[in-house]
Amino acid sequence: MAKLGFILMFICTFFTAFGQFFLKRGMDNFSLLNIHIYIGILLYGLGAAVMILALRHGELSSLYPIISLTFIWVIFLSAIFLGEKVTAPKIIGTGTILFGVVLISRETR
Repeated sequence: MAKLGFILMFICTFFTAFGQFFLKRGMDNFSLLNIHIYIGILLYGLGAAVMILALRHGELSSLYPIISLTFIWVIFLSAIFLGEKVTAPKIIGTGTILFGVVLISRETR
């Protein structure tokens, strides 16, 4: 069951990262009718729902750190779609996050 929790938490990180991306897009041209804001809120909600399901299938201390993968997806989304620069500190931080997630995921198997 811990493997299912890990997979669900991994999926949660995608919903959350895309939610952040759409909220950023919506705030670039803020109005209450901006569809990007509503998509961002929806994706955040889906991420929360998937996280709740994930937590039913594993230990909180093992699953919750996986949320840090969201930072990695946001760096990629920001670079690809928003033209933000990927700097050396971001690359080092991303590597550190990945290393930590690998260590934590090995513990849950």
